[in-house]
Amino acid sequence: MALTATIFRIELELSDIDRSVYRTESLRVAQHPSEETERLVARVLTFALCWEERLTFARDLADTEEPALWSQRDEGGVAHWIEVGTTKAKRLHIKSKLADKLTVAIYRGLDDGRDALRREVSRTRVHGAETIDVLVLPGALVADVAAAMDRSSAWVVIHSDDSLQVIVDGVPFEGTVRRTSLADL
Repeated sequence: MALTATIFRIELELSDIDRSVYRTESLRVAQHPSEETERLVARVLTFALCWEERLTFARDLADTEEPALWSQRDEGGVAHWIEVGTTKAKRLHIKSKLADKLTVAIYRGLDDGRDALRREVSRTRVHGAETIDVLVLPGALVADVAAAMDRSSAWVVIHSDDSLQVIVDGVPFEGTVRRTSLADL
């Protein structure tokens, strides 16, 4: 018998002061049986920090052809493709030609994933590397939120400058978010 996804219900209150985005979202996020809770947290935080109209979670995490998050243009096609975690340089090269905008959110390791992504892209040329955004999430914050959350929880995400505060069911977590381009990583 195949394992099924676990559904997390998150009431998200977002205040992204830098972008003047103030939203409340009721999210239902599926966690694939093979997905770690830290990656689920990274996907939700990336959703909050990249929020735009039509941004959605992928329908099937097991489908390697889909991104973690994306938005589509009115006339069809991909407006914004978002990968979460270190991904293959060849995939970034192809998807940078497909989407109007490409973002990679990383969060693992002592340096929150920068070295792993640097090593990956150093082996292969990536089209438009200077236009690909890299969102470096604080790995310790991601791990702490993953340990604290339940399948149903209320989150408050406040982002200003590089400061990120996440409050999960009244428990606060803080960290620093960095944005750079793939070329400047």
